[in-house]
Amino acid sequence: MKTEFNLSEKEQALGTLAGATYGTKIYYPEDVKEFIRLLKEEINENAFGELININNRIIDTLAGDKLR
Repeated sequence: MKTEFNLSEKEQALGTLAGATYGTKIYYPEDVKEFIRLLKEEINENAFGELININNRIIDTLAGDKLR
């Protein structure tokens, strides 16, 4: 894998936001989108043909509209 991206390192404490339950962790949508983009890129480099399209459709479906 070429990237140094690590989604776990992007974890944010929700407790820092007003009215939030302390101890809850969140991820910013931009970080999740970058994770999904990199996941697709890695799959595309290691898959072939229709398998790439199937994998991308599965990822897009699981991610939903807001995280594509």
